[in-house]
Amino acid sequence: MKRTILAATVPSFLLFAFSTADAQWVTYLNETSTRLVAAPGEGAQDPWEKDYAWGDVDNDGDIDLVSVRKQPFTSPGKATNVLYINEGGVLVDRTQEYATDSDVPGDLGFHTPTNDRDVVLVDVDGDGWLDIVTAVTISDGDPKHIGHPRIYHNKGAPSGTWLGFRYEDARIPTMLSLTGGNFNPRFCSVAAGDLTGDGKPELWFGDYDSAGAGGNTQPPGADFDDRLLINDGNGFFTDQTNGANSRFSGTINVNGTPFPFRQSAFGAAGAIADMNGDGLKDIVKQTSLNPPQYVGIAYNRVNQQGFFDTYQNVYSIAPYFVSVADLNNDGRNDLILTDDGTDRYLLNQGNSGGIATFIQFTFPNATDGFGAQSIAADLNNDGWKDVLIADVDVDIPPCGSRTADILRNNGNAPNVTFTADAGSIPSSMLAGVHNFAVFDIDGDGWNDLVVGRCSTTEIWINRPPSGIIFQYPQGTPTLLTPDEPFTFPVQANAVPPGQVQSGSGYLYYRVNEGSWVQTLMTEPGPVGAFEAHLPGIACAGRIDFYVEVSLTGGWGTFTGPPGAPVSYFSASAAGGTDEVTEDFENGTGGWTVVNHPAMVTGMWERADPNGTINGTQQAAPEDDAQAGTDKIYCFVTDDGPPGSPAGAFDVDNGPTHLISPPIDLTGTDATVSFACWVYSAGAAPDPLVVSVSNDDGQTWVQVDSVPPTNSAWQTRGFIVSDAFPGEPLSANVRVRFSIEDNPNNSITEAGIDVVRVSRYLCQTACACPGDVNGDLAHDGDDVQSFVECLLEGGSSCGCADLDNSNSVDAGDVSLFVDTILSGAGCAP
Repeated sequence: MKRTILAATVPSFLLFAFSTADAQWVTYLNETSTRLVAAPGEGAQDPWEKDYAWGDVDNDGDIDLVSVRKQPFTSPGKATNVLYINEGGVLVDRTQEYATDSDVPGDLGFHTPTNDRDVVLVDVDGDGWLDIVTAVTISDGDPKHIGHPRIYHNKGAPSGTWLGFRYEDARIPTMLSLTGGNFNPRFCSVAAGDLTGDGKPELWFGDYDSAGAGGNTQPPGADFDDRLLINDGNGFFTDQTNGANSRFSGTINVNGTPFPFRQSAFGAAGAIADMNGDGLKDIVKQTSLNPPQYVGIAYNRVNQQGFFDTYQNVYSIAPYFVSVADLNNDGRNDLILTDDGTDRYLLNQGNSGGIATFIQFTFPNATDGFGAQSIAADLNNDGWKDVLIADVDVDIPPCGSRTADILRNNGNAPNVTFTADAGSIPSSMLAGVHNFAVFDIDGDGWNDLVVGRCSTTEIWINRPPSGIIFQYPQGTPTLLTPDEPFTFPVQANAVPPGQVQSGSGYLYYRVNEGSWVQTLMTEPGPVGAFEAHLPGIACAGRIDFYVEVSLTGGWGTFTGPPGAPVSYFSASAAGGTDEVTEDFENGTGGWTVVNHPAMVTGMWERADPNGTINGTQQAAPEDDAQAGTDKIYCFVTDDGPPGSPAGAFDVDNGPTHLISPPIDLTGTDATVSFACWVYSAGAAPDPLVVSVSNDDGQTWVQVDSVPPTNSAWQTRGFIVSDAFPGEPLSANVRVRFSIEDNPNNSITEAGIDVVRVSRYLCQTACACPGDVNGDLAHDGDDVQSFVECLLEGGSSCGCADLDNSNSVDAGDVSLFVDTILSGAGCAP
């Protein structure tokens, strides 16, 4: 046992704590007013249905945005399109400058109203510049350049200055209906990708086969079905869907009925992607409203690229949209399905006989109801693609009665799950979303959002996790001198690009679990250097505290430790500590064992442990926590004979309790530390439960639950008063260690060693050094009290520390003898 009388102790090492803003998994700020420069009707107050494509169209290193627009829902209403160029993190409408050229007289490119329903950015001619391809819908009676898909060719920068786009009519062929009629198609989707293996993209257009639910009847003979356009290598296309040049043979089976793969009722979505891992891109399509109604795949022939005769119907309940992404990071493309009911995702399990196999999962119930476009993108840079699903039905009103979904990928591969969580975006700002664009606007490496809604466009900037690294150069106090204030330095270092706000540093403290009090920290040096001032508290009192500092520019307020006030630092006031350690080397030390009647093996016992091995893991310890030649004993759960199998004497059923003798904490407090060993091999490991009693074991309060300690001894501890807020501690405090294997389904072992109780001492200053018994005299009556202090068993030992060494030891003996022999009295 060691007695320390000095009042204040603080850790001398440097402490670090990183505090971040973690209220949301992703934090977005609405910065539309500063990130979008356009006339209201082409920008923040855009009233049209919007579909987006994004990419670096001017090859300047940042991402630009294309918005194609139309009258909402299934209608013939046309609108102009918008080209937003990213200029230093600001999307600026540059349509007039860069997207009004055309090779058709009188056509004004994006300023010509069209009925565009979908758009992709793709380099059609392989010149290194992204071109624009649009899917045009209901345009009955209009000329070909208005009613057919349009390609806006990127003119590049032949002289070093980017020239923008030009609509070039001849790049899309004149297409005829299935009956040979000279009509315009009603396309609802477009996808691009290399299907022939020449490195140049083909185009797949999904057909809006009939009036759908919107009521705009298609003229007789005007049905087109889906179309596949083959690239000649220079960005000019031919239709090779039907007839002698058809790339398709055979049919796809949908609920027992064969259909040509090209046949669609409402082809709102398509994709070109390798779905079976053979290195060739396949066609993914969706069609709904009327038969055929399904999501299907046309697989590219391995021996004849660009031709298709193998088809797979992967889903046929009520699909409304499909997109492709690798959701579980296994290198295979998965499917995201928007459904009229609950939305789903299909995880690709690999190639089986040339086709992919899928396992179907549902998104959270929040995605019930009509939805539309879906996008997969990593929003929080955790390496897992999250999912966004727009809520506006592209076919019929209303707009704004539902809410779009943002779904966090939980990353629990292989069968990942999702949580509906919009982060910091209010649900009201996700009502009536036509489409999302997800890309890094401001160049910080984090995906931002453009949200196209019923009558608005908003830009939400992703604020990367910001924070402050708190440093405590002298540590944080744990033991204070009673009734004396204490000051300690705090260094707050901002995580870039944040900067610490001067004058924002606060100390919060509470005494004996009272109300929190806020005080301003002083700033003795440069920005970020603070001093925190704790008030003095009475002996055996406790003070909890934490610090708070803000960053400039609204980047957040952070606490040390993180999570305050739920988490906080603590210090106690005492004149010193009286430390008693029990390592069980000389017996049980008064500790007792209580076992559940159902136990057969695994009860606590004092032993020089015999280790056991479970597979390659140490189950029971071979040595105690101190592992010295003279330190061999501890308490373990049923020490079996040497060489025993791991499961022969381990804990079965239970619990078994190891209980301390009474600990006198009258008028004070104490910390209790202990070394423990916990092993539990099972799906749900059994913990070591630590409890404390303030009434001699009549009732218990749990203070810790120790999980397996990885086949090693581990030191843990607690402050006794934490278990009994507002309640004085008694002379009959007990500590209990409990473990059980319930249900009895695992190999479970435990050990306890080196239990240390550090009791806080509250003694008044010594008015008469040497008067150990306090009778105001220096005489023989002080001898017994002095000897008790010297042997570390007495109380009120401040007057026995005559050399002020902060301990009672041999250095005090001669001084005590001189004092007694002097016979001098003490002033009353």
